[in-house]
Amino acid sequence: MKIPKGKNSIKRNKAGTAIKKRKKKIISTTTTNNCTTTDDHDNGDDEISKITTTTAEQVTTPFSVRDVADVVGYNSPVQMIDVVDQSNTADEWTFGDLVEYFEDETRLKQQQQQLQSIMTTTTDNNEKQILEKALHPPKTILNQISYEFSGTPLHKMVRSPTFVREIDWIDIAWPDEKKPQHINDTNNTKEYPVVQYYCLTSAAGSYTDFHIDFGGSSVWYHVVRGQKVFVVSPPTRENLNVYEEWLCRSDQAEIFLPDLMKERSCPDVHSYSSKTLFIPSGWIHAVYTPVDSLVFGGNFIHGLDMQMQLSINTLETRTSVLDIYRFPHFGALQMYAGGMYLRRLR
Repeated sequence: MKIPKGKNSIKRNKAGTAIKKRKKKIISTTTTNNCTTTDDHDNGDDEISKITTTTAEQVTTPFSVRDVADVVGYNSPVQMIDVVDQSNTADEWTFGDLVEYFEDETRLKQQQQQLQSIMTTTTDNNEKQILEKALHPPKTILNQISYEFSGTPLHKMVRSPTFVREIDWIDIAWPDEKKPQHINDTNNTKEYPVVQYYCLTSAAGSYTDFHIDFGGSSVWYHVVRGQKVFVVSPPTRENLNVYEEWLCRSDQAEIFLPDLMKERSCPDVHSYSSKTLFIPSGWIHAVYTPVDSLVFGGNFIHGLDMQMQLSINTLETRTSVLDIYRFPHFGALQMYAGGMYLRRLR
């Protein structure tokens, strides 16, 4: 999944220390239990109701990073993110490299030794303390969150939740004759919004800073292996104004977003293996990965939150988000959806 970045995002490359501080704050704001968080929008007309976790459906398990590589090919390119400075790595990576990284015995051994040390030296079993100590990994942390697999054989093995496919405008409004007809159609990304199926591989300690998914799209997020911690904030008018100002700040990389909000405490949602998380349109969220994790997920635009989706798209324009980080073919999708609703009214 591509994370929208404001015009000051380039300054993140110098923000390694700040990112470590943010991760500590993420841990300090989280609780030790699973929770379902109900939103309370102040604009009165947004009825999508909650962020929640549920059981998985239509995902073949068990799955590992190697299993994914076996299906999509070891030479399939992937874009890696260095978590410390939140920037893309300069090296070109493939799924084969990814398998070697996740199965590296030295990295796994050091990770296990660190965990054992934490467990033996921690007198209090409070999860916050355990996770906070785990924020100092022995090696560089790499995160991969942008591998879209719609045009690969993996797509036949993973399907989004039924209700997503029933409301996703790409599925129900985009003309069938304009949809890709073959696997590995090289023109997919140019002619079709390829955002419905992502494979995310995150090493323990990975962190993605606060953001709103592109175009105000909603998200389904299935944890195959591992665990994810989401710290969330509802898209109230006040929170969105603070978020927009934060994106445009020259010192953005040094500022922990919740510190600027009136309600400083952001609720958290823990998503564990075999659970599926849904994030509604416009919700501001950061993501922390306590252990090595494999996730399948996707973005979808729908008719239940049109006002919020348009608002976020406009916000991205005002904050100069680059086209590569915006929802592809957003305008065309609105047009096709409008035509679909018009036909239904006739």
